[in-house]
Amino acid sequence: MKLLTTICIAALAIAFCVPAFAGVQNVKVSGDINVWSLARRGINANSLDKTANVANTWNTTTIFIEQVGVNVAADLTDNVSTYVRVINERDWDVVGNASMDIDLDEAYVTLKEMLYAPLTVKLGRQNIWFGKGFIVGANTGSWDANGSLTVNEISDSTAFDAIRGTLDYDPWTIDLVAAKIDENTAASTDDVDLYGINVGYKFDKYNAEAEAYLWAKFDRSDRDTIGGVGEDSILCPGLRGSLKPYDPLYVYGEIAFQDGSYRRVNTATNSETAKDRKAWALDIGADYTLADIKWTPVIGAEYIYYSGAEAENSSSDWTGWDMMYRGKFDSQIREYLDVLYATQFSTGLTSATARRIAGNTNQQQLVLKGAIDPMQDVKVSTNVNLFWLNEKLDFTANNQLVSDANAGEAYVGTEWDATVAYDYTEDVRFEVLGGIFWPGEVYASGKDDTVAQVAGRCTVEF
Repeated sequence: MKLLTTICIAALAIAFCVPAFAGVQNVKVSGDINVWSLARRGINANSLDKTANVANTWNTTTIFIEQVGVNVAADLTDNVSTYVRVINERDWDVVGNASMDIDLDEAYVTLKEMLYAPLTVKLGRQNIWFGKGFIVGANTGSWDANGSLTVNEISDSTAFDAIRGTLDYDPWTIDLVAAKIDENTAASTDDVDLYGINVGYKFDKYNAEAEAYLWAKFDRSDRDTIGGVGEDSILCPGLRGSLKPYDPLYVYGEIAFQDGSYRRVNTATNSETAKDRKAWALDIGADYTLADIKWTPVIGAEYIYYSGAEAENSSSDWTGWDMMYRGKFDSQIREYLDVLYATQFSTGLTSATARRIAGNTNQQQLVLKGAIDPMQDVKVSTNVNLFWLNEKLDFTANNQLVSDANAGEAYVGTEWDATVAYDYTEDVRFEVLGGIFWPGEVYASGKDDTVAQVAGRCTVEF
């Protein structure tokens, strides 16, 4: 009787399991390991501070970071597939169980020809990148989800919880996106949401392409702070294009605008600031490949503009640019200052002024870049970044500092970055990266120390 019972249970198990796996056509397991080693000078909680010892010397303890990702992709039928990626990101020898957490980075289903032949739908947590990542490329709110990284900007956790529908009418492509950035109290409408439409077209000549888009971000995260009024909203239309008018030359450009409302809540006074948004940004550039010269040099230049705002109480409009979910960064240091790393200079400012000196708004940036291939599998690239403020800081306005000799200055500073990459095999790459930022006249004396970092990276894909 026991034998019969065992056989029956086994038969039932097989009956349930076989249908579950019968539809799987192909399963692929892959992954990657990244090991970083970094030495940093003056990049800390109060960077640019000449009075702090840590700002004047290289960190005595080198930072080691490891990132491990495992991917599982499965084709269920010709039109249905799934993808799951889990990651662990941690500083070496970090104390605490959180450093060993496995985080869900991506998990989505792809449905091709859903309801309609040209339509493909992706459901779930997924990476989303449009164009050069100028507006949408990384969910930076997800950086270092487990809180165990020292250098958050290298985090690979940048995916969106989203639904994305793509209509492919070659040469036209239409994308519709709805993403949940932040799910807050279930009983209240205090979430952060992102919606967008992107229409692209590929031309027959010059490898040319063009895109028009409209992104809408609704931030209600502090809605109930002073009684559930208003929201911080951004409507961001834009245009992007690129082409090769002849083979060595590649040119590109993008312009975007921001409308909507700007809202900030002061919990100390139980009051809010509400303005109309009137901001814009521009990114234009060109690269030229000298194919007939030894080492195949590539030279280029790029100009980036983010509009800035005057003092928070001096205008009816807020003209400061919001970085949205930008994935494109052109420097190793400056663009993260007062975004991920506070500076000693900004800690003495009001929050409104500190926002205007951050590395992702109120700024003009000129990037001069070059690259060579000195030998097979080796690439050397470098760039020089020059930064200016658009709206100068006015320290005589209300709620601003009144005794700073640097008021009215516009030059933010100069940064030089370089990278050497060596492809050891098809699956293994070594990189050495370095950057140094020299602060300009904007920063006050004593709060304008030079900051720098050097990093090594080994990447293995399997």
